[in-house]
Amino acid sequence: MHSMTLLYRLAAIAAIGAGCATARPYQTTFPVPTLALQEERDLTNAGVSVRLAPVTRESAAKFGLATEVRWRELDRYAAPTGGPTSVDSSTIRRSKMLYLIPMPAFVVAIANQTGGELNLSRVEIQVVDNRQKSYQLVRRSTDLIGKLVADTQGETPYVAEDAVLMGRLVTAVSQLPLLAAGVSIPNGEVWRGYLVLDVDAHNAKDYYDLMKPIQSFSVRLKNLPTQTQPANLEFLIEKKDISTSLTCPGDVKDPLPETCAVNPTKPSVPATANPSN
Repeated sequence: MHSMTLLYRLAAIAAIGAGCATARPYQTTFPVPTLALQEERDLTNAGVSVRLAPVTRESAAKFGLATEVRWRELDRYAAPTGGPTSVDSSTIRRSKMLYLIPMPAFVVAIANQTGGELNLSRVEIQVVDNRQKSYQLVRRSTDLIGKLVADTQGETPYVAEDAVLMGRLVTAVSQLPLLAAGVSIPNGEVWRGYLVLDVDAHNAKDYYDLMKPIQSFSVRLKNLPTQTQPANLEFLIEKKDISTSLTCPGDVKDPLPETCAVNPTKPSVPATANPSN
């Protein structure tokens, strides 16, 4: 009986050792998508100026559209002690960036110097990528909140169960001004808000799969009222992939910046003059 127990223990140890041997961390590179305007300038027409800035997961925190959330969850690798344990000994602290709105998105500022109220009820907004694919817009905060709650429940259920934290996140989303038909801008004022795409991307992998075939976006504002006659404005946005070095756990099959450690960028060494010259 004792010999059989010993054999089982040795087999278990061997299995653990084999698992560790095949799960060594590895390094790889990943193309992180970024977006930038072809021309960094405001578009102005007869008393109306529009500024637009693209936002990706890489830049969302700079615009206040991403926040780091922390939680504790059960540690499935914790060894049983056979006795009472504290909460800390059986749980592990986790953290991740949580995005308040779907990415990519756009920050918009519209300045009204027309001499009167600027009503955007008749403005048509079109977002098209280089494949001529059109994107619907999210125009209501309630829809954004629904997306946030559903995605959080699917990706980070421990966060979704934290009523206080979810309350803060929902409040933050409800206060985001969205570019929609109901926007009206008094003369001499600047409206600032967000243009949000209704994309089917619920997690990091979905987002990178969405962005992979895209090379550019066009954002068009048609029938924009001005001092004279309605105007059409168009912003051209280009995508650039930044090759990023990652160190990933051995069990990560799809290396992403969110599931691996981003390696520090090595500073470039300035060229030195040839001493023989």
